[in-house]
Amino acid sequence: MNICLTEDGKTNGPCDTPIESLAWSPDKKWLIVEELGLETGSSASQSDYYLVNAATLKIIKAVSAFEMVWLPERDQMVYVTPMELAPLPGAKRERNVWVQQLMRYDATTGKISAITSRLGWNVNPALCGG
Repeated sequence: MNICLTEDGKTNGPCDTPIESLAWSPDKKWLIVEELGLETGSSASQSDYYLVNAATLKIIKAVSAFEMVWLPERDQMVYVTPMELAPLPGAKRERNVWVQQLMRYDATTGKISAITSRLGWNVNPALCGG
């Protein structure tokens, strides 16, 4: 599903990025495909997530993320952004720190909205049973 580019920027075709997992949404309307991310690295691992609409078989790239979970009874997911360096405000000298944010992705609309922002470190989202 990932498309790799040649050095001159022309489309080269599918990459050899392995599928890491397949998972159905709670209502079975969506299949999520997790591939090893194109931009993954030892200090900033990430996956590329694709959604397959079960009714139409249309596939779209959703997000690149560190971790993702479906919200119950919704066509939405919560995910953690890949790590990135951000400036540390208020530091006596310029410093950068690793940050990650919690985000929400709506599978129906494709809309992404932030849950956290600025200097967050969010790892492994999970749902509490109830």
